[in-house]
Amino acid sequence: MIQSYFNAERVSAAILVIIGLLAICIAAWGWRNGAFWRGAAIAMLAMAVMQISVGATILVTSPKQAQSM
Repeated sequence: MIQSYFNAERVSAAILVIIGLLAICIAAWGWRNGAFWRGAAIAMLAMAVMQISVGATILVTSPKQAQSM
């Protein structure tokens, strides 16, 4: 039961990292396409960095937590 929880946690963390990488690509596109999109690109890049850091942290810590239970 608890293993399925941690497996789902790892899957959701991986999805979060993938979405963060996609957001970086969209931010790079926005940066190149005019002044209006540059403001959005800065905000999206900041959110992407947070998404990737949270997802990576969960991916790293989740196996240790599952093993300790």
